[in-house]
Amino acid sequence: MKKRWLLLVSLVLSLFTYQANAINSVVLAQSEDASQTVDVASSPGPYTDLFVTYVQPIIEESGYEVVIHDFTELLLANESVLEGSTDLNVEQHLLYMENFNEERDGNLVSLGSIPTLPASLYGGRKSSLEEVAEGDIVSIPEDASNLTRALLILEKAGWITLDPEVEPGDVELNDIIENPYNLEIITMASLNIPPTLPDVDYAVIPGSIAYDAEITSEQALLNEDLLPELYLQLVVREDQADAEWAQIIRGAYDSEEVQAGVKENAETEDINWVIPE
Repeated sequence: MKKRWLLLVSLVLSLFTYQANAINSVVLAQSEDASQTVDVASSPGPYTDLFVTYVQPIIEESGYEVVIHDFTELLLANESVLEGSTDLNVEQHLLYMENFNEERDGNLVSLGSIPTLPASLYGGRKSSLEEVAEGDIVSIPEDASNLTRALLILEKAGWITLDPEVEPGDVELNDIIENPYNLEIITMASLNIPPTLPDVDYAVIPGSIAYDAEITSEQALLNEDLLPELYLQLVVREDQADAEWAQIIRGAYDSEEVQAGVKENAETEDINWVIPE
C-alpha cells in the first residue's frame, strides 16, 4: 500500500513538472516570437509606401515580422512609440520630433535622415512664376514648421524678403520685411490646400500632402531647398536605438538596393524624392 501511494505521488509530481515545463516552453516561444516582431506606427502616405515597398522586405529577410499600425494623426503615432505599443515611425522631421519630446517629456531619437519629399510652390489660377502680379492670393500651411518652409519658398521665388536677422528655421509671417507684389498670403490646414487651388493664384503644398492629392512633381513650379532639420527621420525610443532590428532598418535605408528603388520610383511615378547625402 505504501509503495502504491509513493508511486501515485511520484506520478502526480511528474505530471506537474511536465505541465510546468510545457507552459514555460510556450511562454519562452511567445517571448521569442514577440522579440522578432517590429511594429511600425504609420500614417497613410509616401513614407509608409516607401517603407513597405523597399524597406520591409529587407527586414523580413533578416528574420523579423513587420506589423503596420495605421494612425490618422502623427501625434497619436508618436504617443504609441513613446508608450511602447509600437517601435518606430518614419513620418516626421527633426523639428516635429524635438517639439514632441519637449511637450510630452519624450525620449524619441532619430537614427538618421531618410528620403524626403520637399514642399513645393504650385499654380492655382496661374500656371507659371512669371505670371505673379499685384495682389495675388497665395495659400500656405498654417502649422509652424510648414509655414516656415512656405515663406522660405516664397523668398526663393523672389516674391518676398524675410528678416535676415531671423534664423531660417524660425521665420514667421511677421518676419516678412518686403512684399513688393502685395501678395495676400492666407494660411490654412495643409490638407485643405489642394482642393482650394482653383480659388487661389498660387499655393505651397508639403510633399506628402501633394502625393496624397495625386499632384505630381512635374506640376511644381518651384521646390524648396530642404534644410537639414526638415528631412524625414527614422524615429525610435532612445532605449531601442541600439536594437538589432533598428540597426537593420537603418542599414536598409542606406543600402544600394533601397536607394536604387527610390530613384526608380521617382522616375516612374514622377515623385521628387530627395535622398540624404
